[in-house]
Amino acid sequence: AQQPEELIFRETFEAIDAASSWFDYIPTVTRAVEDDPWTGRRGRIDDALISGALGDPASTWFFACGPAAFVKGMLGVAEALGVPKDHRTKEQWG
Repeated sequence: AQQPEELIFRETFEAIDAASSWFDYIPTVTRAVEDDPWTGRRGRIDDALISGALGDPASTWFFACGPAAFVKGMLGVAEALGVPKDHRTKEQWG
């Protein structure tokens, strides 16, 4: 999301993350102003974030959601890291 308040389903994802070992929620914002109290990750979702967060590629389920170019790029990263094709899902627009 651009701003922390734009993170959709944040409470739901935080609850799933807290209750399970198989789900990692890494909220990331791209345009939080410097004095914003946001303590989470800032910046773009990139190859380094994905490869650092990825566990065993063969058992990873990868969901990419966003504009078409972003989704295509993230699915390419998942493929390059070895996430099986049938474990990659997308929702895209634009």
